[in-house]
Amino acid sequence: MAPNCKVVFEPHNIDNASPATVSRNGMVFMSSSVLNWSPILEGWLEKRSPQEAEVLRGLFSSSFSELYRFSVQSLESKVDMLEAFVIMQCINMLQGLIPLKEQCGDLSREHLERLYVFALMWSVGALLELDDRRKMEIWLRRNDGIHLDLPDIPRDSEDIMFDYHVTADGQWIHWSTRVEEYVYPSELTPEYSSILVPNVDNVRTDFLIQTIARQGKAVLLIGEQGTAKTVIIKGYMSKYDPETHMGKSLNLSSATTPLMFQRTVESYVDKRMGTTYGPPAGKKMSIFIDDINMPVINEWGDQVTNEIVRQLMEQNGFFNLEKPGEFTNIVDVQFLAAMIHPGGGRNDIPQRLKRQFSIFNCTLPANSSIDKIFAHDPDRMYCINAFVPFSPSIERLPLLRRPGYTGVIGEGHFCARRGFFEEVGRAVPHLVSLTRRLWQLTKVKMLPTPAKFHYIFNLRDLSRVWQGMLNTSAEVVNSVPVLVALWKHECKRVIADRFTMPEDVEWFDQALAKLAKEELGEEHKNMVDYDVDRYFVDFLRDAPEATGEEPEDADVDLPKVYEPIESFESLKERLNMFLSHYNECIRGTGMDMVFFQDAMMHLIKVSRIIRTPGGNAFSYNTANLMDDLKGLYRTAGQHGKGISFIFTDNEIKDESFLEYMNNVLSSGEVSNLFARDEIDEILGDLIPVMKREFPRRPPTNENLYEYFMSRVRRNLHVVLCVSPVGEKFRNRALKFPALISGCTMDWFSRWPKDALVAGTYRRSTHVTPKSYLSFIQGYKTIYKEKRSEVQTLANRMNTGLQKLKEASQSVAALSKELEVKEKELQVANDKADMVLKEVTVKAQAAERVQVEVQKVKDKAQAIVDSISADKAIAEEKLEAARPALAEAEAALQTIKPSDIATVRTLGRPPHLIMRIMDCVLLLFQRRVNAVKIDPEKNCTTPSWQESLKLMTAGNFLGSLQQFPKDSINEEMVELLLPYFDMPDYNIETAKRVCGNVAGLASWTKAMASFFSINKEVLPLKANLAVQLNRLATANVDLQKAQAELDAKQAELDVVQGEYEKAMMEKQVNRFNPTSLK
Repeated sequence: MAPNCKVVFEPHNIDNASPATVSRNGMVFMSSSVLNWSPILEGWLEKRSPQEAEVLRGLFSSSFSELYRFSVQSLESKVDMLEAFVIMQCINMLQGLIPLKEQCGDLSREHLERLYVFALMWSVGALLELDDRRKMEIWLRRNDGIHLDLPDIPRDSEDIMFDYHVTADGQWIHWSTRVEEYVYPSELTPEYSSILVPNVDNVRTDFLIQTIARQGKAVLLIGEQGTAKTVIIKGYMSKYDPETHMGKSLNLSSATTPLMFQRTVESYVDKRMGTTYGPPAGKKMSIFIDDINMPVINEWGDQVTNEIVRQLMEQNGFFNLEKPGEFTNIVDVQFLAAMIHPGGGRNDIPQRLKRQFSIFNCTLPANSSIDKIFAHDPDRMYCINAFVPFSPSIERLPLLRRPGYTGVIGEGHFCARRGFFEEVGRAVPHLVSLTRRLWQLTKVKMLPTPAKFHYIFNLRDLSRVWQGMLNTSAEVVNSVPVLVALWKHECKRVIADRFTMPEDVEWFDQALAKLAKEELGEEHKNMVDYDVDRYFVDFLRDAPEATGEEPEDADVDLPKVYEPIESFESLKERLNMFLSHYNECIRGTGMDMVFFQDAMMHLIKVSRIIRTPGGNAFSYNTANLMDDLKGLYRTAGQHGKGISFIFTDNEIKDESFLEYMNNVLSSGEVSNLFARDEIDEILGDLIPVMKREFPRRPPTNENLYEYFMSRVRRNLHVVLCVSPVGEKFRNRALKFPALISGCTMDWFSRWPKDALVAGTYRRSTHVTPKSYLSFIQGYKTIYKEKRSEVQTLANRMNTGLQKLKEASQSVAALSKELEVKEKELQVANDKADMVLKEVTVKAQAAERVQVEVQKVKDKAQAIVDSISADKAIAEEKLEAARPALAEAEAALQTIKPSDIATVRTLGRPPHLIMRIMDCVLLLFQRRVNAVKIDPEKNCTTPSWQESLKLMTAGNFLGSLQQFPKDSINEEMVELLLPYFDMPDYNIETAKRVCGNVAGLASWTKAMASFFSINKEVLPLKANLAVQLNRLATANVDLQKAQAELDAKQAELDVVQGEYEKAMMEKQVNRFNPTSLK
């Protein structure tokens, strides 16, 4: 990397960073405890008016920190959110809620405070479930330090503040006032998947999405399965103006790769200019990513597929795959997403991706909302004749309709305008409540386990029950018993068919009967008893006979009337008739099927699934699969024909197959399935078809494509046949959730006995000569095979007997040999014991010698330790004199022989030189003149003549350097002190007077200093010499002891070798008799 190139990393953590990477980077840790939410808020308030900023700053500072701390410590958030993300979501909510100043001027303080409370609810409380939302409200109302303008809720109401919103004039009002009444059409039966009944939950969530999305920002909905996340987002996207804004949807799974995601997004956009791409025709586009948390997390903890999602959202583009290094900019695109709650084997998404979204938790609707969707408003309902009422305080009265009452799905279908009897319509509200209670009880009782991982029940199951019931007509459901039988049939098909254990099915039947008795009373209990089951099918009627006057486009197929069967015998006759017709039409070998009762029950279940729009059953290479899907989509969507696609687990050659099947089952859309020209061809063919069905719908590309996909979802039925054995099925279900949520399950158990009997003895047998001869030939073949098998067994037995005889003879011979070996073993044992005794004696002697040797060693070691201690003390004390000695030696090095010669030639040398030489004479213990005071210098008269003799005698400088310092005594030092005490006896004066000879002054002082230290060291040196003599003596004793020990050890080794040899012989002799035995 070039020196002028710098890299800045901004990771969430450094868990996977190597030490080499960390050590080469400077690090700055940004802690939320230090850098909190205040700068984020202040940055936004800078853009607001001063009045707004002052009010909002006070509100945030007085309540946000405490509320957030309470939520973290006491409430359970469904996903982890950082504090910075929460404050940003609160700001985004306020940004979308506060109108522009140009529209309505400045808001009042009360209005702003209520908007702040609403934003607080849907930021701090946005990720909570219902119970925690209630706890949050209780805490806010009881906290004396926080005074916020919360909505006034009656004491007897079950509503909470989350059920209220702020109107344009700043008033709190219940969300129910924004819920429009859904009127089920009585003239026609709408497509079930197109029905969206408004309720508090989806209206509220739609408002929250709109508040954020209209700012061009992203929204993520989280929630359990069946909380209508996908339906709400698609409902919001359906309100776009198709001329200016388009919507696209895609599903992620554990097999979705970054490449697949990028290719999908690239297929949605066209080139605009340079490297900039955007939606076609200059429109804007919203991309809905469903199951955004499904991509797999790798071993490093990274969700790589979501990293390219984050890059696209954060940087508005990604790198070109064809031109490395070129960045593709994507404009006019915003994102919506949905995911299930993390945990329980389900992934979370990275924090860096979370910060791109405003996140809202979708809770399960209240019981009243569920009941309203399918039938009624509980506040407007009385009870049916002979039915147990909803409330004990209501007596049994005929069900009456209040003025203005309108049923929704259930009552909207089973109404008098469609020909249903009034008693049938009155029974529907009870079945709605009964279905919900049964579903809720099953959810609580039948929890998923590793073996029953597919025991997941959500609102989709509740919806599928009523989807099946709406497929009937007044001709069939002409009484309450038939309606109740149909209801039980649908409940068992949707819920009980998922159970794998007979006891689970039995529990469900008993629970259904018990709840039905409580809701419907004893009179109707016999309709839902444990052993009473009625089955509904739609293939019992024949086509009407042709009269010749029918129009050309008349439907001549069998009428599909969903009605109960009379008996399994009549059903068997009907199925055999279809089988014979099929075999007549198929060339070659036909199907030879036996319709026993269990097979007919499974056939009823599969038939019900396939007849349901969007119904799929769960019971090559990628290119070939894509070609098959193209053909299926053309047949179902372009030609409008019903078709079933059977896909078994043996055909799953690659896990990516399931990625496509997951998309088919969830949304129906498979990315990049058709090329652009193929789509244009399909949409062109559908224009006249859509005009006939929907005359008022404009034939835009978006409408045509949605019509095409709706026909695909209505006509294409996928039948997945898999084996539940092993972990593969469970793992696939976790990775591709639509395999469970998008299918109605039919669990095949082992065949019952009557099925086996029916499959074996199903026809009369007629014997002909040819069949008799075939029988004889077969008998002869089997006889030969069996005879050969018996002969083989006999030969094996004879061989075995012969081996037993040989073994008996070998045992007799070995027994004799064993007696001899046992005697040899006894001799070896005795020999080994003798040698062992000798070894023991030798070992004890060697051990005694070793003890003595150790004592000598310890004695010598003690002497060595004492010597070391004394030596260390002496060296430590001598070290103190070493600097002075070094200085004296350095001074001597400056004196040259010529300097000494110069001094000798002086006739009258300086008085200081003569005194220095007197000190040298004293150190060398030379004779000096008698003490005579020099009156001029007030000191002893120097002995200069003796000094000249010393300087001329041999190598004077050499004798100074080799001076025996240990010869200095205390008397010498006392004689030197008067000289040293004179003021001019120092190195500076000596250098000025004497020149280079001045070094002798330093040397004499250093010798005196050395003596003051050496006098303490001399006794230690003397003691050291004594200790060395003792050590020499001890080493001699040690050598003698060691020699004696070596001799004993040699004797012991010899005896030990003899012992080991004896033991080896003993072991050999012991092994042989054992083997003989």
